[in-house]
Amino acid sequence: MWSEYSDFMGYCLKFDFEKLCESFINKKRFQHGKVIYDHEQQIALFECAIQEGYFKNEKIECLNSWEDFNNLSDKNINELYMYFSLDVDIYNQFFKLPCFEGEHEYRLIFSSPHDGGRYKKEELEEQYFRCKDEVLIPFIKREMTSMDSLEEVLVGPKNKSDIAVKGAEWFLRNLRLDVPVVKSKMPLRY
Repeated sequence: MWSEYSDFMGYCLKFDFEKLCESFINKKRFQHGKVIYDHEQQIALFECAIQEGYFKNEKIECLNSWEDFNNLSDKNINELYMYFSLDVDIYNQFFKLPCFEGEHEYRLIFSSPHDGGRYKKEELEEQYFRCKDEVLIPFIKREMTSMDSLEEVLVGPKNKSDIAVKGAEWFLRNLRLDVPVVKSKMPLRY
């Protein structure tokens, strides 16, 4: 992903996965997992979620089988709306089109309620924005107990400057982190 996000420049951070997950202070609404690219697998996972989460759920009396979908009243549909919207939102974060399969993406996701008039101001987390390719992208910040999970910093393959490594070493030393900084050996092909 060097080319997509940094024009082969920048830094890649290597973490100990278990330590990284444990280091987040606020794990509220935190999920992680592999991205699913296969459309048939996506359908099968969502069908399984409906069968296990709806047909066997005592709170959802109107659904016990696939045939029950044909007999839902408007009231039943309104009651199911929140269940379905939450499940669709969760699965949507881990489903991508098959053309992106080469990414082999693994995601760490922190969901955050945003204001659409549905939340009280005190329930909302502060949101920040960054600009990439002239587009504003929202993000939230998460505090960590420590940076012990950081194992290595890799300098981008296109960055030939000696000060790229030295600058990262000084930065880490300033943070009191003893983490190796290495230059990428990735061969570039254009």
